[in-house]
Amino acid sequence: MNNNVSPAHRFLTQMESSQEIYTRYLASGRTYRDACDLKDCNEEIRTLLIAYRKDLPLPLQSMATVLICHYEEWLKRWDKHNKTHEFKEDSVFAFENPHHFPKDAARKLTEHYRCQSLNILFFGKANDRNASYAADYLRQIFPNLTVVFGERGEQFPEDLTWWQGDYIFSYLSPWIIPQGLLKRAAKGAINWHPGPPEYPGIGCTNFAIYNQEAEFGITCHYMAERVDTGSIIEVRRFPVLAGDTVYSVTQKCYARILCSFLSVIEKIVRNEALPDAQLHWTRQPYTRRELNALCEITPDMPMDEVFRRIDATTYDKPWAYTEIHGIRFYLK
Repeated sequence: MNNNVSPAHRFLTQMESSQEIYTRYLASGRTYRDACDLKDCNEEIRTLLIAYRKDLPLPLQSMATVLICHYEEWLKRWDKHNKTHEFKEDSVFAFENPHHFPKDAARKLTEHYRCQSLNILFFGKANDRNASYAADYLRQIFPNLTVVFGERGEQFPEDLTWWQGDYIFSYLSPWIIPQGLLKRAAKGAINWHPGPPEYPGIGCTNFAIYNQEAEFGITCHYMAERVDTGSIIEVRRFPVLAGDTVYSVTQKCYARILCSFLSVIEKIVRNEALPDAQLHWTRQPYTRRELNALCEITPDMPMDEVFRRIDATTYDKPWAYTEIHGIRFYLK
């Protein structure tokens, strides 16, 4: 084993190898050959835990002790059984062990070391409560984390072109992440979009209110070169009530985004496969030009169209306007 490799990576590699060898051991009829490989792997895990136990957080040090004790007992029984016969490679090698494998301790240590090994880049919306909470949550579990907040109109931080790691997370980020940077995320670049696959792009809640939708939702998806076109991980939908506004629907989106975010992070920590929603974006992304056009009210519009546009373009204040001789007059 290369000692230049981090303890986290070494532990994860050995735990994965141990599981693979044990599966092979059972499938092959419990041969001596596989039992020897399993012994070597378990000895390496025990050695790593003994060497680095003191570097673990206190609650995990006790978990490491439990696992070390299990491996030591298992290895004693292995050696004792090995002395009973002259085993050949294809001989059956099996012995009784009344001590069950401490799965919970192994799981928690594996999750800890997986978090230690991952390199994360997080983009979030500045001055947003949920984006700040999401970043703070990541700080608790991923030591190799870079957090960048931005506002609409702010230039993308070019100094991040050096970054290379495992995951990029975009949480209501104002930026379109450059394709070159997306490719530097070895395991994936994930975005949480405040709209379902029927509403990609900008102003999705505005257009949903304008279209008088009965249902809306959020989309978690991998990022591609073109905005809101990547493979969809999951969609979380909710009803749009009669009294809902652009503001209230947006807040519902934010709540679902946070739930989806926490769920995805949990799966990543546990090394579980992320879902595949088997869904596709149904239209081209809405653009800033289309949203601006929705805000415009003209004298020839029917009254119901005027009110629909006002409802659809009012957030903290009305965005709707009318233009006379090139001068815009906004609703108050």
